[in-house]
Amino acid sequence: MNFQLAKYEFVFRVIDSLRVPPYMGNTLRGGFGHVFRDVACVAKEKECKDCMLRHNCVYSYIFETPQPQNSAVLSKLHNPPRPYVIEPPHDGKVDYQQGEELRFGLALFGQRAMDYLPYFIFAFDEFSRRGIGLAQNSIERKRGRCRLESVYNRKPSEAPGVGDFIHDQNQTQVFYGEQKILTDQSRPISFSSKVLEDDISITRLRLSFLTPTSIKHNGVFLQKLSFFPFIQSLIGRISMLALFHCDSRLDLDFSSLLDRAKTISVENDSLSWKNWLRYSGKQKQRMNWGGLVGELDFVGELCEFVPYIRLGEYTHVGKSATFGLGQYKIKS
Repeated sequence: MNFQLAKYEFVFRVIDSLRVPPYMGNTLRGGFGHVFRDVACVAKEKECKDCMLRHNCVYSYIFETPQPQNSAVLSKLHNPPRPYVIEPPHDGKVDYQQGEELRFGLALFGQRAMDYLPYFIFAFDEFSRRGIGLAQNSIERKRGRCRLESVYNRKPSEAPGVGDFIHDQNQTQVFYGEQKILTDQSRPISFSSKVLEDDISITRLRLSFLTPTSIKHNGVFLQKLSFFPFIQSLIGRISMLALFHCDSRLDLDFSSLLDRAKTISVENDSLSWKNWLRYSGKQKQRMNWGGLVGELDFVGELCEFVPYIRLGEYTHVGKSATFGLGQYKIKS
């Protein structure tokens, strides 16, 4: 499988002291989407599914990924995954003062999405100037403005099983906000599904679920997580991202792999269900969402699963990954 992705960090400077929700994923995705549509959509009064330009439109590809025209297999798959994930801060901070930094991450999957990086930067720059969240002490409920100062292309640590991005290391600045300069220094990460060397034995992995993770199994969202539904959901997502956005197929015997997944057990489970409210602009109402957060250990013969679990640190897993939900990290 040829799976390519790129990870970026956006750095803003707060102009107006502002307040944001405890979890910013929905705010960032919604505001960014509105600006992106303003910039990139030609037929603004149309739904993407009814638009004759949907297969050639930047906005449609990113936000309403259409079914391919020339693939009998892919055209039968409903609701294609979007080729990006926004990773907002998950420290619960809601108040940002004038002059402070506001940072968040963005992962792009596949060459086409990476080629559209300038659109992402332009849209987030415009969104920040229009306002992210509400200005503090604003009677008129004005939005709090920011300024996009820089964007970094970040490379992961090469240490096996870590897969994390280390601040101020392995990073290249690709956008300079003051000069409005976008460089061509961005470099993708290529993923190989090759199993780790035979002499490497991994029999325990500790995962920390950083944002609410909702995984459905047999039609029900799980309140307790076991390895089988986790890896089934994860590899399913990776497979669909590869098909739709990397022009690649996951060459894998799913049936036998999932049979072996049933032998992996869970220990030291501290996961708990966390509810959160988000406003859906599409449905025009507040929605109560939730997911599992906390830590657990997967125990067993994990070697063949590790490459996918490491990739999942970037793709996320479960429902609403594009908002930043389903984010986890392998703890070394």
